[in-house]
Amino acid sequence: VVVAVTLGTPSRAARADNQLGAGLMIGSPTGLTLKLQLDEQLFDLGFGGAVLGAQGIHVHVDRLWVPVSLMREPSFDLELFVGIGVRVLRHRLKGGGDDFHLGVRAPAGLLFDLAKTGVPIEVFLEAALLVDVVLDKDKDAEEPDPDMGMNVALGLRYLF
Repeated sequence: VVVAVTLGTPSRAARADNQLGAGLMIGSPTGLTLKLQLDEQLFDLGFGGAVLGAQGIHVHVDRLWVPVSLMREPSFDLELFVGIGVRVLRHRLKGGGDDFHLGVRAPAGLLFDLAKTGVPIEVFLEAALLVDVVLDKDKDAEEPDPDMGMNVALGLRYLF
């Protein structure tokens, strides 16, 4: 997730013709992914099931930057992205009940963009560091518990 200053090449947002991408991601979370470009800013949204570690319903929103293009070929671009965002998770506990995670997400990953071929598709691989505050309604603690974790997902988006 990680805040980065755009260096060298123009950001994906400054070059992209497409304003919206929608698709699927597998990993943790597994579910739907949206990418939105507003002027020169990129955002992604994920909604699905967290299946590794803390399991439950996961939603995140990230602000993304593309600080460097790793490869520019006639048929594709391979770019590094970083970002910062928030996530919420309703975690199902094994013994019944649930707790609520609210935290910061720091994604980083690779984006394989095939739009140059006329196929408006991008594939991404992402890992995100998570720092959560856990609110456990079944626990008598006066203060929320901190928690750290990681998300890893592989996704595909169709660009509109």
